[in-house]
Formats: sequence, structure tokens, C-alpha cells
Amino acid sequence: MKKLFQYLEERDSLNVFSLNGISLAKVNRTIIETTAKSAHMYKMTKSEMKKLEQDMRGLINNPKYSDVEILCEGEKKFYAHRAILGTRSNVFHDLLYNGMKETQISFPKINSSAMEVVLEFIYTGSVKESLTKDNIVEAFYAADFFQLSVLQDFITQTIKNANFAENYSPELLSKVSEKLSLTEDNILLNSFVEAAFH
Repeated sequence: MKKLFQYLEERDSLNVFSLNGISLAKVNRTIIETTAKSAHMYKMTKSEMKKLEQDMRGLINNPKYSDVEILCEGEKKFYAHRAILGTRSNVFHDLLYNGMKETQISFPKINSSAMEVVLEFIYTGSVKESLTKDNIVEAFYAADFFQLSVLQDFITQTIKNANFAENYSPELLSKVSEKLSLTEDNILLNSFVEAAFH
């Protein structure tokens, strides 16, 4: 677009040609500039954003329009949409768009409550309903598995802000030790320790 503007600075209009060299259209510089500016200026209102989030939330685990099924630990089935999953997670993209023709994928090490958190985040960009003390460790594990660093950050902030460490420290630390490796760079473990001792 920048090159087009530079070209148009020298001229008032641009001829657009067909394959036969016949002029099909004359594009005015002012029209292009106005169109480019208005495309960047529109922002959704809060009510439009809320409606979009509601619409996306309505697609979570909804068989209507779904084109892939996800099986988790315990054979719990979730309905999902390849395009949304693949767009929001490189792991899903690699699984779904590298020749996979199956309509069902299985994650036997991801439990269903963690997958609910992952799907809520993938579809809405937030987690409002599904994250609890009972699934926070598993959700972090799933976020790590699907390479959703923003969700991992959200979970660690939740631990720090919501007194998870103070109220549930022994129980959650036990889950961390069962599910994740206990290394110095374990983000979740460090978040618990930091929240418990600050």
C-alpha cells in the first residue's frame, strides 16, 4: 500500500488494465487514501465486542458447524472447528493442516476440565467460566502442551491475584508435582512459591 501511495503522489490517478491492455478503471488517489484510513479507524463498540464474544462462546463444544471432535482423558468428546483451532494454536494447526483427514483427534493426557479452559480461551480470548482450583494445574499443563503462552500467563496471574497459593497451596503443589516436571524453570511452581511467600 505504501508503494501505491508513493506512486500516486506523482499522479492524480492510476489506470488499472486488463490482460488486453484496455483500461478498466481509473482509481483516484483520494479514494484510496480515504478507504485506507477508514479501514484502520473503525473499532468495535463494547456491545459489539460483547456480542462477538457471546457468539464465539456459543460455538464452544457445539456440534453445529463443527468439523472435528476432540477426545480427552476419560474419552470425553468435544466438538470444535478446525479453522478456529488452527488459527489460535500452532499445535492444533500442525495436527489439523498437515494432511490429517480424520475428523477426530485424541489427547489422552489432557483431562476434560483442562480442555474446557483451553477451548474457552481459544474461542473467546479469555477465561471467565471454566478455570477453578480443581483444574488450574491441569489447565496450565494443557496450555503448555498447546503452546498457548498468553493462557499460561493468565493462569499464573490468576494464581498470584486470587490467593490460590494461600488457600490451596498444599493441594495444588501436590498436583503440580504429579503433572509437571519439578525444575527451576517451572513457571507454575515458581508462581505458587512466589505467591505463598509474598
